[in-house]
Amino acid sequence: MGVEQVGAFSLPFANLVGVLFPDFHGNHEWVIYAGGTGLALALLAVMTSTSHLRVKFWGVVVLLSLIFALGEALPGFIWLAQIPGFDLLRAPSRAIFLAGIGLTALAGCGIEFIHTPSRNESHRSANLALVALAALTLAFGIVLFLLEGGWILNITWGIAFGLAGVAWVMLGLKERFSPQIWLAGVVCLAILDWGGVARLSFTPRSAQTVTEEQSSVAGYLAAQAGTFRIYSPSYSLPQQTAAEYHLQLADGVDPMQLERYADYMVGASGVPRMGYQVTIPTFANGDPPHDNAAYLPDINALGNLNVAYIVSEFDISLEGLDLVEKEGETRIYRNQAFQPRAWVQPAGSPPGVDSSEDPIITWTPNRIEVTAKGVGWLVMSEIAYPGWQVSVDGKKQALLDLQGLFRGVELDAGSHQIIFTFVPWTLYLGILIPVVGVSAWWIYSERAKREKGSPKVGFKD
Repeated sequence: MGVEQVGAFSLPFANLVGVLFPDFHGNHEWVIYAGGTGLALALLAVMTSTSHLRVKFWGVVVLLSLIFALGEALPGFIWLAQIPGFDLLRAPSRAIFLAGIGLTALAGCGIEFIHTPSRNESHRSANLALVALAALTLAFGIVLFLLEGGWILNITWGIAFGLAGVAWVMLGLKERFSPQIWLAGVVCLAILDWGGVARLSFTPRSAQTVTEEQSSVAGYLAAQAGTFRIYSPSYSLPQQTAAEYHLQLADGVDPMQLERYADYMVGASGVPRMGYQVTIPTFANGDPPHDNAAYLPDINALGNLNVAYIVSEFDISLEGLDLVEKEGETRIYRNQAFQPRAWVQPAGSPPGVDSSEDPIITWTPNRIEVTAKGVGWLVMSEIAYPGWQVSVDGKKQALLDLQGLFRGVELDAGSHQIIFTFVPWTLYLGILIPVVGVSAWWIYSERAKREKGSPKVGFKD
C-alpha cells in the first residue's frame, strides 16, 4: 500500500479532546472517549504507582498508541509508512484499540491501589492530579461551549461524568465508603457512562429497513432460474439486500480481498485500481452511482465468473448485453457471455473458450462434487485458493490454476466423478501450535512440581 492508504483515517490532532468528551455519531475510527471514572482511575495509578513495572508498561502502551493513531499528523510519518511491516498497516487510528486496553489495565491498577491496606496514606500528589483533571475537563468544556455557541450534549456529558468520576475516586481515597459500596459505584458509573455513549452513538434500524434498499431489483433477480452471480459497477445491489435474497455478487466491500481476484476484476470491470481499496470495483470520488460510468466491462471475463446479470445506475452500451428490466433508475442487463458455474473445454484453451459441457454439481461446506464428461479441462468458476485439492474417480489429481484465478482439473475421455475438497495445511498448523504449547507447559509444570516435592539427598557434616 502507498502512504495515502497506510495513513487513511489518521486521527486529527484536534480530536484528542475526544478522550474527555464523547463524539456522538462521529467517525467510528476516531472514538477515543475514555470515560470519566476510567480516566480518573488510570491517572491515579500513574501518580501513585510509577515504580511498578506494569504501570509503566501500560502507560507507554497508551502513550505510543495515541501518538501512532495521529498518523499523517506526525512528523516523519511518510518515512515510517514505507518501512516493511508498517507499509502493510492501514488506518493508524485503529491503534486506539490498544490505548483502550492500556487505559483499562491502568484503571484496574488504580482500583487495586485504593483497595491496598498498606498503601501510602499521603495522597497529595494524587489528589492534585485528580483536581487538575477535573479543572482541565471543565476548562475544555467552557472553551467548546464558547466555540459551539451553547451547551450541547457531548460537552455536558463529558463534564458531568468527568467530575463525577474524579469525585468518586477521591472519595475512595478518603475511604468514605466500604470497599464493596465504592466498587459498586465505580461499576454503576462506568455502565451509565460507556453504556449511554454507546447507545447514543448508534441509530438502530430494523432488519426490514436495512434490507428493503433495492428490494425490487433483488426480487426480480431472485426469480430468475439457475445459479449465477451478479456484478454492479455502481453498487446498485447492496450486499445486505443480496444476502437477504440469497443472491451472489462478484463485486462489493471486502477489506480482505484476494490480490489475484482484485487484479482479475480490474480487467473484467474495466475500472482501474488506485492502490489498496476496500471495494471492487473502486470508486474514485466516493460516488458509486456515477464514478464508473465512463468504464466499459469485459463481458467475457465477467461471464467466466458466472456473472449472468449486470446491474447499473447508468447506461452500458455493449454488444452482448441485453437490457431486460428497469427499476427506477436501475438497469438490469443480461450477459450473453455468461458461463455456468463449471464447464468442460478443450485442454490448453483460455477459460471459457469452446466450452461444451454443463456438469452436475453438488455443493456442501468445503466440498464440491461434480459429475462431468471428458475429454478436456473441467473448469470451475471458483478461485484456486491454496488448500483446495481435487480427485477424479477417487484418484488424487493435480489442481490446475487457470488464468491465475480459476480452479480446474484435466479429464480423460468418459464420464467422471470429480471431488474438490478444501484441506488447508495452515488449519492443521494452527491446531498443532497451541497443542504443542500447552503440552510443553504441562510437562514443564509437572517436572517442576516433582523437583520441588522430592527430598534433597546429601551428607551432613
